[in-house]
Parts: sequence; structure tokens; C-alpha cells
Amino acid sequence: MISEIIEKTILATETSLITDIFIFIILAAFFFACASKKSNKRHAFTHYVPTLLTTLGILGTFFGIVAGLLGFDVSNIDGSIGELLAGMKTAFTTSLVGMCLSILYKVMVSFGLLESKQDIEIEEDEVSAVELYKVMVEQRDGVVSL
Repeated sequence: MISEIIEKTILATETSLITDIFIFIILAAFFFACASKKSNKRHAFTHYVPTLLTTLGILGTFFGIVAGLLGFDVSNIDGSIGELLAGMKTAFTTSLVGMCLSILYKVMVSFGLLESKQDIEIEEDEVSAVELYKVMVEQRDGVVSL
């Protein structure tokens, strides 16, 4: 019963709309992760996002394959090839977008393009006693400096 509802919903939805929805979700996750990484927030999410982007792309692949197979009629092979190919187009497009953005994110992180000011490492010999004292006073007083 639940599978019938899912199948009817997928069949009623255009494959191009499924593709657009997955691409939008993947892009939203990518840009949210970039903004979070740049602002040095949501560390667990920014660490996980390459896997998430790839997983969303693969999920789109399965949606596309299912949509293509549900529209395929074995008794009318010539007439249903278009539906099958539309599903395959969704499948490969979502995987491609997910993997490419995952790779792009990893490259941006590895080259320091998303590095926040707080991520910049300070050499130990560059820190003076005055700077340490200033930080300790700020911590005691509850002042946060960036």
C-alpha cells in the first residue's frame, strides 16, 4: 500500500522536476556548507558535507532509475523508451552534480578558500606575553575578540 503511493507519486511527477528538486537540494547544502565553513560554524556538518553531497546525488540516481522504470512498458518498448531515458537523465545528472560539488568543496577546503580568520594558525613564537595576557583578560571579562 505504501509502495503504491510512492510509485504513483513518482509517476505523477515529471522527471525534470525531480532533477530540479535534487539539484536545488544539493546546491543548497553546498552553499550552506561553504557559508558555515567560512564563518567557522557547524563543524560536524561542514566535515560531513562531501559525503552528504555524494549521497544526495546517488539518491537522485535511484529516484531517476525508479521513475524511468515505472514509466517503462514492456508491451510497448518503442513507446516507452523516452520515459526510461528521461529517468536515466535524472539519474546521471543528479549523481554528476553531487559528486562534482563534493569534489569542489574538498578542493576549496584543501586550498584554504573557505578558511575563516579563526582557522589561521598562529606560530607559537609569534605570540607575546602581552597578547596572552590580553586574551586572558578578555576571557575573564567575557569579551570575545576576532
